[in-house]
Order: sequence, then C-alpha cells, then structure tokens
Amino acid sequence: MTSFLVEQALRSGKLKKEDLVSVSEYAWCRGSSTESCMYLPLNSQATVIDILRCSTPIPRSTD
Repeated sequence: MTSFLVEQALRSGKLKKEDLVSVSEYAWCRGSSTESCMYLPLNSQATVIDILRCSTPIPRSTD
C-alpha cells in the first residue's frame, strides 16, 4: 500500500524522485523480524526513488 501511495504522489507532483526522506526508528524496523528492517542506517536520509526501489518485492526463483 505504501508503494502505491508514493507512486500516486510522484505522478501528481506532490513528491519528486530526488526528495530526501528521513529514516526514523519506527520506519526503519517494525516488529521482531529482521525481514521488516531496512538496510539503511538509522536516522539517515535516502531519496524517495531509492526507498521505493528497495521496498519493491523481488520475485523469488522457483528453482
């Protein structure tokens, strides 16, 4: 859902691909699983497009 909202904001011009987003502790890691943690330093900044690319699921091989 977040990716959808970000894409809509990019299309409408509310966000730009190069806008910086801060990575708070709440956004960085939720829950107890390391699968829900971002691989960015806590309290760092990244562009909207970089975070969007990192949040898009990568298809797994069926091999």
